[in-house]
Amino acid sequence: CHNPHASQENENLLTASAPALCVECHDTSKGTFKDLHMGYPVETADCSSCHNPHGSGQKSILHDVVHEPVSNRMCKQCHNAPDSAEPLALLRDSYELCQGCHYDMVNETFNQERIHWPLVDGTGCINCHSPHASSVTGLLEKPMLDLCGTCHADTVSRQERSQTPHPPIAEGECATCHSVHSSNNMFLLNNASSFELCGECHEWQTHSTHPIGEGIVDPRNRNMELDCMSCHRTHGTEYKHFIYYETINDLCVQCHTKYRR
Repeated sequence: CHNPHASQENENLLTASAPALCVECHDTSKGTFKDLHMGYPVETADCSSCHNPHGSGQKSILHDVVHEPVSNRMCKQCHNAPDSAEPLALLRDSYELCQGCHYDMVNETFNQERIHWPLVDGTGCINCHSPHASSVTGLLEKPMLDLCGTCHADTVSRQERSQTPHPPIAEGECATCHSVHSSNNMFLLNNASSFELCGECHEWQTHSTHPIGEGIVDPRNRNMELDCMSCHRTHGTEYKHFIYYETINDLCVQCHTKYRR
């Protein structure tokens, strides 16, 4: 399957791309092949959307996490009939196809004030999820940090430069702080209060005697209160403890201007 030295065709050093590579060994004209694929012309599709070419714990080397319609061989739940003019075409567009089974999730998502844009464009759910099978929990197209990084590359690269890694990002768990589908909060945060959100991991009450919270006005902007993010950038900075300036003194004098040198 792979060229051991180099390839001008494929970044994975494949000798050819799927499905051309796969059909070199798999005879798609056989009745058993057609029966296993419910009569659909999958010889024109990307085989790796369902199968792990190196191996898995599933039969037929399907990826480890399989979408229920696929495992139940219910292709017509999402696609046109196999004998139609466009058998691989979807029955509906975007999230409208998925809401047939995931009605409660879609309904709850659209009841929030802010919706993650990939859900509502022309592609919808499959911007992030594999419709057939995946090696990642939740049928994600790739591990969460890599997936989020396809759009939020600046955030991921900033974290990589940060002297103090923020564990949720370093561990690839963006959903620790953000709701992946929708939220009533800015930046799709899981909680409107930064104190409560940060407090799920950090005992901020014992962190500092500095006054923060309700009624404590930020002297740099009278419309804002002092909170965790007044001093820390949650996605990291080039400085320790993801503060905005190189030293604690440089940070403090942003508000306590009379101590500037």
